Amino acid sequence: MFDCRYSQQRSMGILGFTSFVDHRCKALLQQEHINSCYLVIDGDNVAHHIFKRKPRSTGWGTDYASYASDIESFLLDLRSCEISAVVLLDGARDAAGAKLPRQLGRLTEKVHRSIRVAASRQREDIFPPLARTTFVQVARRLSVPVIQCPGEADRRAAAVARRLGCAVLSDDSDLCALGAPVVRLTPWQRPCTAPHAAPFMNCVVFRPERLLSHYNVSAEHLPLLATLPGNDTVPPAALDPFFRRLYAAHGSRAGGRERPGQRIKTLLRWLATQTSRQQALDKVLSTLPEKDRAVVEAHAALVAAAIADDSFEFLRSAQPELYGVLVERSPPAGDPPPVGAASLPVAGAVLPASVLDAAGGAPALLEPAVEVSTAPAAALAAAPLLARLASLLAGRERAVTLYLREGRRVAERTVAAALPPLQPSGPTADPATRELELMTVLGVSPAAVAGVPAPLRLLAAALVVWRRATAGRSSRRAVCAALLACVALAPEVTLPPSADSAARWREKTVPLRQRPASAAPPLASVHLHYELQYVLLMAVAANEALGVPLAALDVDRVVHGPLSLALGFCAVEENDANSGELSAPETGPRPDAALEAFVGGMADLVEEEATKRSHSPPPLTPGGSSDALEDADTKSPERLCRLLAAARGPGGARGHKRARRAAVRGGRSKKRSRR
Repeated sequence: MFDCRYSQQRSMGILGFTSFVDHRCKALLQQEHINSCYLVIDGDNVAHHIFKRKPRSTGWGTDYASYASDIESFLLDLRSCEISAVVLLDGARDAAGAKLPRQLGRLTEKVHRSIRVAASRQREDIFPPLARTTFVQVARRLSVPVIQCPGEADRRAAAVARRLGCAVLSDDSDLCALGAPVVRLTPWQRPCTAPHAAPFMNCVVFRPERLLSHYNVSAEHLPLLATLPGNDTVPPAALDPFFRRLYAAHGSRAGGRERPGQRIKTLLRWLATQTSRQQALDKVLSTLPEKDRAVVEAHAALVAAAIADDSFEFLRSAQPELYGVLVERSPPAGDPPPVGAASLPVAGAVLPASVLDAAGGAPALLEPAVEVSTAPAAALAAAPLLARLASLLAGRERAVTLYLREGRRVAERTVAAALPPLQPSGPTADPATRELELMTVLGVSPAAVAGVPAPLRLLAAALVVWRRATAGRSSRRAVCAALLACVALAPEVTLPPSADSAARWREKTVPLRQRPASAAPPLASVHLHYELQYVLLMAVAANEALGVPLAALDVDRVVHGPLSLALGFCAVEENDANSGELSAPETGPRPDAALEAFVGGMADLVEEEATKRSHSPPPLTPGGSSDALEDADTKSPERLCRLLAAARGPGGARGHKRARRAAVRGGRSKKRSRR
């Protein structure tokens, strides 16, 4: 009997398609000059590709500045060739979880890889928590449209590319059967120039019509080409009975294992003999067990619908200009909201897929970083915040199912939101109301960060959340190190009493930013830093979901693992004696007195809020008395929920002003106590 177990079952997309094109049918790939056109970018695929181009020091906490520089160079290369890029990103997964078993298999592989990276530190990298956010932020900084799709991006990317008459930039073979040209990322070159010609990109392009013409296959059969070899949704083993009969009919010898690309080639030859897609599908289904027929038939129908789909409603609110181009008219005013649109408070927000999964009722898969295998997963530090954010988006309390590393395997955990969910007021609400909503989600008192400079306020709130989650392992010293690294990276931060103090500090830390230390830092410190990164990921997502009430944090200008570790970011058990000192190694640069006092004061605010205990307040109801709001303890996150409810009830504007005055008064009293 022929062995149909495929040798590349861990690859993405249509199983064996990339091997088939690369090794058996290279004529399908042709060099083309691309310029002065649109180009749809598969954002998640390209973000990973750029990250893997060079070492990123993930064993030291990740150098996001280097990654951001490469993203900017990549997008500017496209712009120099007058290529208008449009980035599409994956959204939430299907709540039915058809791909969940395969995704859990990949997550297990990533757990094993993270353990290898933790052991070697220098041999390989792993995609870190804030890399995708960095890609989005750099693209927006260059005014490149970034859209998060309501589901996987490949089908919508192909639909947009077909309408714009352009290609999709990706290495995902799923796109090759969706009717749009695909520009391969491997190899990727810099712009080329020719005499008396505009700059252009010399790209390797796959066009599906070449494949169909070469094998004399009708375009009607593309959904079967995407389904029958096997993919993330359809297990390859489910089609083994069909391919055994097909190989027998084509005279394949008994015994042995499938060669790379053999399944694709045999399938194409068979499809060339079929008169209609439904007839061919019926023949396939007749060879399969009853339990496998439904998933094969459903996936083929889904791909056929995706190829025929010409609806771009998901772009209406997120990118109205592009939506107008696609439908060949400007979006009319007063149109009803699109059916099935993502229920985000702010149109155009881009959130981690894990947050959208949790809000939609699907399990959230949290990938590992470089971690101590015997310690709790780094992502667990942000799990309560993820649950609160998912409850905010869902509009009700949501118990979140998580899959994450536990030891050397993947485990399932359930986390419930610790606070009652809020109904987001939306982007038209008063900025102060949205800031109170954000602080409620974070579980931080507004008064605690009221005295922090605006560019650092979200970072300070995230540090509070992180200190609570890592109590006993983190310290004031690590807080100071994170703040000093941020000051060294963010030129726009204005610090009292002098901007010169921050400028001198940036100059001192340049050598530490250019390369990590020769000796690998303790793994417990790296683990601790990735816990902070996961908390920052959720804090940035909450800020964006609520319309950015606090100044946005650019990851590449805030987070730098090697720099933070060089400035003394460490786990408590590794440096108990110095856990409370300002972070600066004896042999490294030290901030001047003004900057040291400023960072120390901010660290004191973080420490005070992180160690504070909330007290149960008397109940407040919507529309309650203004006196109750005046006397409310705004330090309690639970009370903030009631404050917001009261502020939105009758007389809400007046109540909201009193709530803000109470928060400011609390901040003043804390300053007096410190003096």
